[in-house]
Amino acid sequence: MKVLTVHIKQIEAKKKRYVVHTEAHRFVLDEETLLKFRLVVGKALEEADIEAIQAYDDDIRGLHQAYHYLSFKPRSVAQMKEYLRTKEVHSIETVIATLKGKDYLNDEQTAQWIVEQTIIQKKGANAAKQKLIQAKIHPSIIDRALSAYGVDDAHAAATTRVLSWCKPTKKSLTAFKASLLQKLVGAGFSFDTAHQVMQDQASLIEAQVDEPTAIALWLDKNHGLSANKTIQKLMQQGFAYATIRHVLDERSD
Repeated sequence: MKVLTVHIKQIEAKKKRYVVHTEAHRFVLDEETLLKFRLVVGKALEEADIEAIQAYDDDIRGLHQAYHYLSFKPRSVAQMKEYLRTKEVHSIETVIATLKGKDYLNDEQTAQWIVEQTIIQKKGANAAKQKLIQAKIHPSIIDRALSAYGVDDAHAAATTRVLSWCKPTKKSLTAFKASLLQKLVGAGFSFDTAHQVMQDQASLIEAQVDEPTAIALWLDKNHGLSANKTIQKLMQQGFAYATIRHVLDERSD
């Protein structure tokens, strides 16, 4: 059987890659591929040579894509596979094996990093768990990683959050507490942790609220309502009937 042989007619630089032209082919290669196969103008290539060159270059390109993806933060194996698929890398398993061999891709380490970052960012364990699930890390690895997030870590992080949010407010005490609780849960803290921290910081939280002043400010902006409608709307915001009535009576004097 006759073996098809072609010759390299031209090699042109294109950004960080090189376009290789033959009589029958045009393919883009990495500089490392050019050097490995000693590709120069005039060199003869058989079909088997071209297949080997393209396979090697796909590995190189895949590794470069992977290194770029890892340069921002650690990734899970599942995340890396998905990313390489979007970049149309064909030798994904080869790239993954190389990364694992160099210890650049390790789900245990990635899970630990995610939990550590969650603690640094003052977020709760539930936030870390959600990120670990999104990274498609195995449940057993998730459980081990989350075990490093202790009760004291959660309490300290939640307390820091509450302290940063405790500023004078025009809300009722009930509404302000509900808002803080919602924020804590939204930041990934368990309800028990959020509730405990709220109790610990009760005095500070209460000090941010001046309900009579808040009611008076609301009344200044909402004219023309009947007394019953006014009371109804203020009670819907969490203000106590007695406090509302007191402010209204003072205004009517």
